[in-house]
Parts: sequence; C-alpha cells; structure tokens
Amino acid sequence: MAAKLVRNIFLPIVLAFLVCLPLEAREGLSPRQQEIWQTIMSVDGYLTEEMHSDFWAAMPQSMFKDEADRAAYLRFMEKAMTSLLKFQREAWRSVRASMNAGKVVKTPGYDAAKAEVLSAFDGTGSKQNVASKLANGERMIEAAAKGLPIESPDGPAYITPELVDQVLAGMDGSLARAAKLLNPVWEDKPVEHLYPDAHVKILWDGEFAKEVQHQTAADGRKFRIVSLLTQLSEEKTIGINFLEQDSGAADLEREIDRLARGTLRGMGIDKPMSVIGSTWRGRQSVIAVGTAVVSGVALAGSVRVVALEEFKGVLLIMGLNLGPSHLEAQLLREDLEKRLQILK
Repeated sequence: MAAKLVRNIFLPIVLAFLVCLPLEAREGLSPRQQEIWQTIMSVDGYLTEEMHSDFWAAMPQSMFKDEADRAAYLRFMEKAMTSLLKFQREAWRSVRASMNAGKVVKTPGYDAAKAEVLSAFDGTGSKQNVASKLANGERMIEAAAKGLPIESPDGPAYITPELVDQVLAGMDGSLARAAKLLNPVWEDKPVEHLYPDAHVKILWDGEFAKEVQHQTAADGRKFRIVSLLTQLSEEKTIGINFLEQDSGAADLEREIDRLARGTLRGMGIDKPMSVIGSTWRGRQSVIAVGTAVVSGVALAGSVRVVALEEFKGVLLIMGLNLGPSHLEAQLLREDLEKRLQILK
C-alpha cells in the first residue's frame, strides 16, 4: 500500500519532466522510450540491458543534424533530469523538516535547486510550464507543516515520515538509472556500496533503496528493521533485511526458522517447499523456499535467515521471482549472497 502511494506521488514528477521537455524533444521520444523513462524514474524502478537497447534503438537519427547535435540533446536531458530530481530531494527534505517543526521550513538548498531547474529550461519555451510544476513542492511543504492531506491519483493521502523516507531512498537510484540510460554504451560495473546500519556491504551496479522501520511484536519485544531492496526487472526482485532485537530469542534455531517461514508468508507463500537449517560463513542459518499463486499470479521466493549474534540481530537475504520457478528465486538469492559481505 505504501509503495503504491509512493509511486502515485512520485510518478507525476516523471510525467512533469516529459511534459516540460522542449517540443522537439517530446516528439522525438517514442511511446516505448517514454515508458522506459517512467520505469527508471519510479521510486521502485529498474533498468535492464534490454530496456537500454530498446531506448537507443528507438532514437531516430532524423532528429539530430550530427553527432554534436545528439550530444547536446543528451546533455540537456541529463541536466534537466538531474536538476528536477535535485529539487525534488530538497522539496521532500523540506517536507520532513516542516512536518517535524509544525511550520513551513525549507532546506538551505531549496531555493538554489528551484533556480537550477528553471535555468535548465531557459530557452526551451517550457519555463512557465516548469514553474507551475514546481509549485507542487510548495503545496506539499505547506500540507506537511499543517498536517493536511495531499491529493494523489487514488484520493487524499497524508504525508507520513515513512512516505518521506521511501521517496528520498528511491531518488538516488532513479538518478543513477537515468545516467546509465543516457549513456549510449551499456555498462554494468559493480561498485561497493556500504550500509553500516544493516551491517553489510554489497558489490552491485547501483544503490539499493533503503527503508528503516521501528516495530513492536505481540510479545512486547521491539524491533528495528533496515530494509535494502532493488528491482532487477518487472519479474525479479532481491532484498536484504537486518532485523535488530531488544533481547535475544531464547531458542535461536527456532527463531530463525520462524522468521524464514514468516518472510515467505509475507511474500504470499503460506506453505514452503522446504525449510532447511544450515551454517553460512560460520553462522547459524535457515533457508526457506516456496511457490504460490497470488491473485492469479505465480510467484516463487527464496530466503536465507542468518543469525548475527555479534550485532544482536538477524540478516534476511531474499530473492523473489514472478513465475513458478523456485530455482530462479534461489539463483537470485545465491547471486546476491556472492556479492555480499558482513561488516566487521
């Protein structure tokens, strides 16, 4: 539900970017290219090599006089996109500050980011349209300060701390995917990403979206959950959760078995195919695998739960595949494990 709300609020930002492009740029983008833009700029978006190939295959050479003209077009696209996302980041940070203060508060970088957006669209004939879109940021900040709902495509919705965290967590990923798309040459270069509050580092081509939640279990125990998630394609998703507990479970083996089953249940898989205890890098571990059909859609999930006693918590490593193949879900998880290290 929260993820859907994030998409509904964030997607108009993407559409505004497309609408505010100069006429020749808008007409130059095919429906497929616009669909790709919307996908990569979404908070929970993704970019595949096939999408990159589709985007560049649909780029009509007729809209460019020469290579220099094409390079100028791409520079404009990158500048416009970067400035819009930078403004949105400052706007949402201002939303959070206003919510906490109970009055309108703007970050020190808000006005400069707004001016940068307007500057990016100088001479395009779209500056007035852009300015009207930026006014949405002002309205969101005011609504957050007063505790009022904002309008989303599904009706009124409140701005919550969790919503702000999800939007901000997804913006860096959107920016990285857009930069990768605008490079005519597909590059897949893993980079080391550190997530100290999840106690892991990951070799991956792009950031994982991060979310932090604080929850209380039925027995009164308190949990802090750090979630790292990335969508590889429309069908494939991988993730890592670090679950911190106030007090250790009396029976660690039973606890991680329960968490493994519960994680599959959260995916919609009520009956695991297998739940197997093991050790992983010298730590106690349980692997659970299963398949199900949810709302007419086949899916498969694989999760490993690892006890991190030195950090008073557990690590969940997950692969989810929209399709009946549990082997595919297992391969997703195993590939993530190969790229993962636990911080000392």
